[in-house]
Amino acid sequence: MEEMGILYRALKHEFEDQVELEMIDPRNSISFVYTLIKVGRRNGLPWKITFRSLTRGFNTIAVFVNGELVAQGRVPKVAEVRERIVSILNGEKEGSGRGH
Repeated sequence: MEEMGILYRALKHEFEDQVELEMIDPRNSISFVYTLIKVGRRNGLPWKITFRSLTRGFNTIAVFVNGELVAQGRVPKVAEVRERIVSILNGEKEGSGRGH
């Protein structure tokens, strides 16, 4: 989990309050579900994307940005997540960036 901490700190430092970054232990399913739904609604994600994030990120390593699943199954490189964050901030739709 040290790698996740490094990733989190790098992204938090670079993007500060531009995106919502959450660190959740997927074994805490109540917190996991609540946070993803809350963040997804706050950022206007369609229910389809929120549901996909919930089902794909459960019980695995996963990275969510503004409620959207951007990586799963491994700790991604900072540059990989940075690229997806920039796409999200530019209003690009899911799947238009790399890292899926």
